[in-house]
This record gives sequence, structure tokens and C-alpha cells, in this order.
Amino acid sequence: MQQPPNNQPWQQPQQPNTFYPSQQPQYPPPANMYYPPQQWQQPPMMPPPPPPRPPRKKANPWLILAIVIGAIANTAKSSPSIQATATAGVVQATATPIPTNTPVPLTQTVSSDVHFKAGEAASTPDGYAVTLNKTYTSAGGEFDTPAKGNQYFVVDVSVKNGTGKNELMSSNQFTLTDSTGQRIDDTIASLPNVHAYIGGTLANDKTMRGQLVYEVPTGKHPYELAFAVNTIYSDYQIIWDINT
Repeated sequence: MQQPPNNQPWQQPQQPNTFYPSQQPQYPPPANMYYPPQQWQQPPMMPPPPPPRPPRKKANPWLILAIVIGAIANTAKSSPSIQATATAGVVQATATPIPTNTPVPLTQTVSSDVHFKAGEAASTPDGYAVTLNKTYTSAGGEFDTPAKGNQYFVVDVSVKNGTGKNELMSSNQFTLTDSTGQRIDDTIASLPNVHAYIGGTLANDKTMRGQLVYEVPTGKHPYELAFAVNTIYSDYQIIWDINT
């Protein structure tokens, strides 16, 4: 009786260990094997450094001189009263006389330090007529008396406005000085028949009259009374030579 084979119907027969060279990896791999290229990331591009700054050139003095001479020459051509010539780097300017038909601004000539006497009238360049009418001395009155050794010197003046407009007058426009050049300020004193010259607004073509009172030493002394519309900015003054 034959024995049934050991192999069951559902079992696959075992294959023998057969080596197939084509199924095993080869080392090293063949040279003709294809490898995909690697994706390399390129580093960012940096901007190139700026070029070196060229050294600054020094100014040529002869070139500057030529430019200045050219500017002067152009100015001389445009101005008929000035001619300029340049020779060997030296500029010479020659003034040409202004033609007689060219208008020339007039400069007002004011005679200053003109001396007058009491009772004489004087006119100023800006239209004032000033008169020193009279002078006299006083020992004082009932309410005001000078200091011991002094006396009051009364100066009667009048000013007429001929400027064409109203003007502001002041007693400070009159200045009294002694022989040493010391200025004497006017004073307020209540004296008989004295109407103080206090100034104020003087209308055009009107006259302002009054008395200036000064306290001076007793005796006979020479003085100068000066008038100026503006004692700070005026370039002229009228002077009267008077005595006590």
C-alpha cells in the first residue's frame, strides 16, 4: 500500500534555493545608472561695493582770478561810468565822469552855529522863524525865590511855524549854556508877568510865545541860547549871544 505524500493539497511545494544574480544589488553600481540632479539653492547676490571716492581736487587760484577778471569786465561793459582793465592779473578801475545831463541828487547845505543877538529873528531850513525878544533878571517873587547867591534869568522867545503842518514844540528845544559849556536847565518859577514857554502843538502859520526861566549865579555873565528842532538828531542850531 502506497503512502500518501506528505504534501497536503493546500501546501505549495517548496522551491529550491535558487540564486539569480540579476535580482541581487550590485556593488559598485554601474556607471550608466541615472541619478536625478540635485536641486542646489544659490545664495543671494550681494550688491557690489561702491567705487572708491576720487580725491578732491584743489581749486586753481589762477582759474579763480580769471573768473573774477571776467566778471569785472562784464560789469564794466554794462556800466557806462566805470571801465575796468586787467593786465598781468592786476585789475585797474577807472571812473568816467558822469555826463552833465545826468541828474545828480542835491545835498541840502545847512549853515550851523550862526550867532545872533537879542532882538534878532532867525529862520531854520525846515521853516521855523525863531525870535529872542528880550532878556532880564529877577530876584524872585512872592512864592518863588532863587537860592542864595543866585538869580532868575528870564528869556522871552517866540517861534512861528512855517513848515506847512502842525508841529510839536517843547522848551527842551532851547538850550542855555554858560562860558564853560555847562548846560543849565530851565526851571518853573511863579514870577510876575512871566508866562512859561511850556511848548505843545503849534499849528501851521501860528506863533507860540513864552518865557524861559533859568536860575543862574548873580552878577554879569555871558551865555549862549541855542535852538534846535530836535536836540539829538538835528545837524544845525541857532545861537544867540546874551548876557545877564
